[in-house]
Amino acid sequence: MGIRLTALYIFVAILLVYAWKDWFKSLCGLILLMAVIEHEDMPKSMFGTQGLNVWNVLFFGIFPAWLAVR
Repeated sequence: MGIRLTALYIFVAILLVYAWKDWFKSLCGLILLMAVIEHEDMPKSMFGTQGLNVWNVLFFGIFPAWLAVR
């Protein structure tokens, strides 16, 4: 695993934890992630599962935090 992927996973983990404090700022981080989602170095799957990528993991982490506040 490269340094870029490690930094990406740390960024996503921080946003996942912070989503329970302020889901809107984590959502803004998710929107920033949209800018690089189609880059060739971006992982398209995690753990061999098609469609399980960092964007989906972050979205499905922010969504319950939003529901809890709502």
